[in-house]
Amino acid sequence: MDGEGAIIDLGSTAVVADRMPLALAGIAAALRLAGVTILERCVGVGAGFDAARRLGAGYLVAGAADDTETEVLLRRLPASDARVIALLSRVERPTLVALLDAGVSGLALRSVAVEDLASMTRSVVAGERAVAPALVSLLAGFQVSVGAPEAAGGSPLTAKEQQVLARLARGESNAAIAEALYISPATVKSHLTSIYAKLDVRTRTEATSRALALGLLR
Repeated sequence: MDGEGAIIDLGSTAVVADRMPLALAGIAAALRLAGVTILERCVGVGAGFDAARRLGAGYLVAGAADDTETEVLLRRLPASDARVIALLSRVERPTLVALLDAGVSGLALRSVAVEDLASMTRSVVAGERAVAPALVSLLAGFQVSVGAPEAAGGSPLTAKEQQVLARLARGESNAAIAEALYISPATVKSHLTSIYAKLDVRTRTEATSRALALGLLR
């Protein structure tokens, strides 16, 4: 147990699960960056669910290496007391929709960068559902909702910021956004700075998660 000997708030604890030791190490590093204590590292999704239930962990971050482990995620998610972040090897829209319907709190690829997984975990800990930008475009052709709630701080996004946000959610680069909207990359950066401030986030991943939570994307 990584937190052995300490007095631990179970609400800020997690079990990590993956077949690959290197993947387990990466997940653990991301959770430490997010300020989450790791109770146990498990080999395989099923073992992760068992450990999370046994230890009363607040979160389970599980890497599904194949379709069988994805099926375990789908079958056991509804009954899990832990909030689950699923890291997938294979990505198909029906699978993503099924996982969201089953109650998953976060979705990303198993190849997600440590810093991005840390950002996603912070969003989940804050009570939001976090979906990596690389997967958002597979879920739907997200656009900014008309009449969506105001962003944090009471300042709604401008029309141009809404356009930038929609393309950000599809995983487009700054250069691609600039080309599509006929603006300069510097202007894109300026809009992103404003969006981050209004949504009270620091990264592209957090911006997508917060926008989904606020109903700014549909």
